[in-house]
Amino acid sequence: MTSLVRCNTYDDAAVKVAVDRLFSLIGGVEDLVHGKSVTVKPNLLLPRSPKDATTTHPAVLRAVVLSLFEAGAKSITVAESCGGPYTEAVLRKLYHACGIDACLEGTGAVLNYDLGVKTLKNLNAKKMKTAQVLAPIADADVVVSIGKMKTHGLTGMTGASKNLYGVLPGLTKPMLHGRYSRVGAFCEMLLDLCEMVKPTLSILDGIVGMEGEGPSAGTPFESGVLIGGTNCYAVDVVACEVMGLSAKAMPLLKAAYSRGVVEESKVVGDEIPHYHFKPAGKNWLMPAVSRFFARFPHITRRCVGCGDCVRICPQKALEIQNGRAVLSKNLCIKCYCCHEMCPIRAITTNRIKG
Repeated sequence: MTSLVRCNTYDDAAVKVAVDRLFSLIGGVEDLVHGKSVTVKPNLLLPRSPKDATTTHPAVLRAVVLSLFEAGAKSITVAESCGGPYTEAVLRKLYHACGIDACLEGTGAVLNYDLGVKTLKNLNAKKMKTAQVLAPIADADVVVSIGKMKTHGLTGMTGASKNLYGVLPGLTKPMLHGRYSRVGAFCEMLLDLCEMVKPTLSILDGIVGMEGEGPSAGTPFESGVLIGGTNCYAVDVVACEVMGLSAKAMPLLKAAYSRGVVEESKVVGDEIPHYHFKPAGKNWLMPAVSRFFARFPHITRRCVGCGDCVRICPQKALEIQNGRAVLSKNLCIKCYCCHEMCPIRAITTNRIKG
């Protein structure tokens, strides 16, 4: 079952009430977490302030953690790996910038600094049968995904299921973008990963989402919803309805429908609002030809030559020349890792180049 609750503020008390109601509507979470070790996976794509709407808001994370403890969770670990290197220094910067360290004070939850990885297997996978994932994900009795409702330049939208890409450590993510360079293949691989992790509970922070050049360079969109359920794909289907997107046009959800893993169920709670989020791009509508007709990333005059895009690019298609990033189009696979990870939004996909 999937539930939707309206909430128009990130006030701690209001969000806690909304999360409690969200869980109550799906029959409660006591049976799911009582006496179990829980790892919560938020979306912390970049070290950004919560007001930018790039990351899971700390008020939502705190409310979920408190509610899970009240439901009898034995322990809760919060774990994430952003797009850069997977080191303790990077994690500390990430948690602090996103307000995660402060929001968890006094809750009893712990932040993960274990840099170990463990292997998960999916023998029925279509693309990726094994994956090295963060140790606290592999070791948990229960995995809870708390995504952020946003548009996405590569996959159309990102929510509870795409959030699980962050269970892969650091630079593994751009490597897999290079290996699965076509949109369809990438989403089949991501679906294999989702089926390995199989989150017990998925929540989507859509109180303020992101439209346009998501997942990191778009515009905040006040949509006022929290969505939750036990099937991450069903949660994302509801999010698509809220955003005004066709779920079956999103390649990850299209693959999920094809495999029969989307649980079709009644949405309970408040009435679903219907918005029209500006899309991040159109390449996800035609995956078979996206490599040829999709937008190339465009480096704007804002670029300061920090080199983050160079380090993240799986194809080594970028280099710094005269203090600015320069793209080699013959190497670019249009995965938009550079666009996602640019700390100052100096890379756009709006302008069609080439």
